[in-house]
Amino acid sequence: GTDGCRAVRPGEARAVAEVLAGDPLVACPSAEAFARTGVRPGPEGRFLTHGGPGRSLLFVGNSVLPLRGGRDDLRAFGHAVADVAAGPLSVHGRREYVAAVWDTLGDYWDAREIRDRQVLMVDRGRASVGPAHPGVRPAALGEFDLVLPAAAAMYREELGADPFEVGGGVPFRR
Repeated sequence: GTDGCRAVRPGEARAVAEVLAGDPLVACPSAEAFARTGVRPGPEGRFLTHGGPGRSLLFVGNSVLPLRGGRDDLRAFGHAVADVAAGPLSVHGRREYVAAVWDTLGDYWDAREIRDRQVLMVDRGRASVGPAHPGVRPAALGEFDLVLPAAAAMYREELGADPFEVGGGVPFRR
């Protein structure tokens, strides 16, 4: 492990599921990876802990998502993420967790932008399945290569980073 952090072990999957269920809106990106691969590290990312997932948990994929931990745990995660992640990534989640991770991660990475007042909006209504506008439709998988450059341009404009720098672009393409 790095600074006392380690990968979550297969026998700890139940504890991870409990943490994810405890904050489902914030945990959504990591819960999606967990549903596909469990706690097994891979191209989707990896779960890290400092003292066990019931105590502290962080997910590193195409972004960094601290999910649980005390201040010392979260600061240790900052060192671990600097060692395991391929360059600067977005760090998001609950403000107090992000700030604590950034206390050490900021020693390794330069912040492009700090959004300490970013809101998470939830639409509790039923999603519309119809088109947003006549003539607008979801892209088909066969149009992926046509849509990808536009999606990458939006990412660059919003975040000021190249989405293809991390993991050879595999996480972004996914």
